[in-house]
Order: sequence, then C-alpha cells, then structure tokens
Amino acid sequence: MSGKRRALIGLIGYSVVANIGFDLNSVRVLPILRWIDVVKTRRTRKDDMSNSDALDLTSSVYDDPALYDGVRTKRILSFFLDYALILLLCVPVAVVIFFLGILTFGLGFFLYGAMFFLVAIPYIGFTLGGANHATPGMKIMGIRLERLDGGRIDFLFALIHSVLFWAANAILTPLILLATLFLDRKQTLHDRLLGTVVVRTDLT
Repeated sequence: MSGKRRALIGLIGYSVVANIGFDLNSVRVLPILRWIDVVKTRRTRKDDMSNSDALDLTSSVYDDPALYDGVRTKRILSFFLDYALILLLCVPVAVVIFFLGILTFGLGFFLYGAMFFLVAIPYIGFTLGGANHATPGMKIMGIRLERLDGGRIDFLFALIHSVLFWAANAILTPLILLATLFLDRKQTLHDRLLGTVVVRTDLT
C-alpha cells in the first residue's frame, strides 16, 4: 500500500512540476515577445515620422513664390523650342528611314508614320529624365522639373509626364493649361497628378 501511495504521490508531483515548468516558460517567453513587438512598433513609427518629416521638408523647399516667377511664360517658350528641335532631328532620321526603306523593299517606309515619336521619346526620356531634369528648351529658358517628394525623375517618369501632358491637351483641349492660373506653384493638371513642379534654375 505504501508503494502505491509513493507512486501516486510521484505521479502527482511530476504533473505539478511539469505544469509549473510550462507556466514558467510562458512567463519568461511572453515578456520577451511583447518587448520585441514594442521595439518593432517604435521603429515603424519612427520610420513613418522620419519619412513624413522628409516629405514636409522637401515640400517646404518649393513653397517660395520666387521659384515660380515667370515660369509659365518660360514653359511655353521652352515647349516651342523643344518642338522645333525635335522637328530638326526628324530630318536626319527621315534620311535614314528612306535608305532603310530601299534596303527593305519598301517596308521601312512605314516608319515615317511613327518618325516623330521615334525622335520625341528618346529626346524627352534622356533629357527630362536626365541629371538636369530639363529638356534643351527648358535649359535655355532656365527652368527644370522637380518632384515634390524629392524623388528622382528617370526616363520612365519623364515619359509618363509628357504622355499625360499630350493626353490632357487632346482630351480636355489646350484650355486645360489655364489651370496654371489657379493651381498652386503654377502647376498644370499633369503636374498636380504626378506631384511635380517646374522651378527656375537660377534660384535653386
């Protein structure tokens, strides 16, 4: 009888110890997990705050009205300059297409229909999307394109900016350009959509 009691007491004791051990592990592990969650939350909030502060700082840089003095006129003039330069570049391209058409028994002549775009796309992508953020016409007029979030303007972004410009003019007529009279920083509609501004280079 004493042997059975000892076995029973031993079994109960083992169960109690096992349960206590499990609880102790839980007590030790849970605070650590909670501490890790708190650290992650603080880091996330800190990153969000730093990004927000950077965005506010970048936006405030472009709040100076002097940056947009005469920009509207400069943009119009730079547009005509760039348009004329693209047309001039079309001349040698037309010659190349002519000989290509002869070599391809007339097939190359179909490129004449897309010649303007074959010139305009790399012209805009490599200039507006370059380090200066300005086309040759914009450089002559002393203006450049900037993003309000401080991001980089690359080849693709420059093309999207240009496509939205032509689309807005085709769909809403050139009267949509009158939006620069009412929007902040003399932005156009596509500037507003993409978060860009055109500023003077002599003040930045």
